[in-house]
Amino acid sequence: MAGQPVHSLLSMLWAARKTHLRFIAGALPHAEAPVYVIGNPSADLDSMICALVYSYFANRSSRCHIPLINIPQVPSGPELCRLRPEFVKAFWISTNSGDPTSEPAGSLLQNHILTVADFAEHLKQRGIDCDPGPHRRYAADAVLVDWNALPIPSSDGQKGKGSLDGLPMVEFTVVGCIDHHVDEGFLGPDIKPLVIEKAGSCSSLVVNTLNTMGLWTPSDTEDRFPEEEPVARLALAPLLIDTVNMNAKDKVTVIDTEAWEFLRRILDSAPSAWDRDAYYRQIHETKSNSLDLLTVDEMLDPRLLDCSKSRQSAGLSGCSVWVFCTA
Repeated sequence: MAGQPVHSLLSMLWAARKTHLRFIAGALPHAEAPVYVIGNPSADLDSMICALVYSYFANRSSRCHIPLINIPQVPSGPELCRLRPEFVKAFWISTNSGDPTSEPAGSLLQNHILTVADFAEHLKQRGIDCDPGPHRRYAADAVLVDWNALPIPSSDGQKGKGSLDGLPMVEFTVVGCIDHHVDEGFLGPDIKPLVIEKAGSCSSLVVNTLNTMGLWTPSDTEDRFPEEEPVARLALAPLLIDTVNMNAKDKVTVIDTEAWEFLRRILDSAPSAWDRDAYYRQIHETKSNSLDLLTVDEMLDPRLLDCSKSRQSAGLSGCSVWVFCTA
């Protein structure tokens, strides 16, 4: 898959999961080890979609990139549908027709989405549990999107190395970062891409960075891959939500406007009609009603508090009122 033009988003995600399983089984040579693209622990709409969109186009480079959804408590499937319905809505609209129901949407996620909980379970099935010891620890490369510091620093103090909550048996080396929060000083030198700038939505930075890297270039010709349309639609979801349909003047930056114009050009030239306002309303309504899907215990869980109060930001996080977040 790596190094070849990516086809549909779903085929890329399906292949990425297969590559992940081969990697942890030790069936890949070192040169073919994947790069995991990891969003922040809030696992909000922006963070999750940034991981998918960046991975899709980064797979046109020399290495396989695998989006890893940073939720250690929940595997992909029906529970993820319930906890992140706004993501499911955007993902479904971008890849399917009609409205999602819990069963087909759950199956869609199980076959195409990888969470930290899934990763940990896959390792457990191979006899590697929470405390594997230094000689049984996996090493993997990572690109961080919508954050810039891993929560568990490397035991040897090396910059840019660490682990995730719920996945201490894997030490990641950060090889790239795209973020719109305050730089926490975690990253090592000479990583690429390295983009930490103010923006209303991190998805805007991801879109523009992919363009700058030559992985997603503008085109007004028939040479454009038709498979890019659903990815553009998906990338647009967090941008519209975080900027209130591009109407929040205190949130919209030049970076957001540039990304919006890029995505609009793709969608306007697509054969299928689209309605930006209707799309925004669908995602916004689903997100607004998401609290109704939580249990009482989940509503009282401190991990589901408003992370906008506990995270410094160089821009605007766009977090919802309930998200898994760190203190």
